[in-house]
Amino acid sequence: MRHVDTSRIPDDPAYWRSLEARVTAAMLRRESVTQWLTTSRGAWVAAASIAFVAAAAVSIVGPRLPQRATAPPLATFLAPDDPLGQMLVDSTAPPMLAALAGPRRSSSRGAP
Repeated sequence: MRHVDTSRIPDDPAYWRSLEARVTAAMLRRESVTQWLTTSRGAWVAAASIAFVAAAAVSIVGPRLPQRATAPPLATFLAPDDPLGQMLVDSTAPPMLAALAGPRRSSSRGAP
C-alpha cells in the first residue's frame, strides 16, 4: 500500500477556510457549458448549423436506404395458441356460450 505524505498541508481552520474561499471563487468565475450555450451567439449559430446539416442528411440519405423487413408485430407473439384463446381473438363478435363450454363430457356416474 502506498502512503501519501500530508505533512506539508497545515491542519488549521484558517488554511481550510482559505482553500474553501479559493475553490468557491474559481467555480464562480468559470462559466458552465449551459451558460455559454445560452449567452453566446456563436453557440447558437453552431447548434443551428449542426441541426440543419443533420436534417438535410436525413432527408437526402433516408429515402435511399434499403427497406428492411419489418419485424412481426408484438401481437403475434402474445396471441394465445389454445383453441379458446384463438376463438376469442379471431372472432369479430363474442362467441356463443356453447362454443366456450367446449365438447360435453359424458358423466361417469351411471345415468339411467
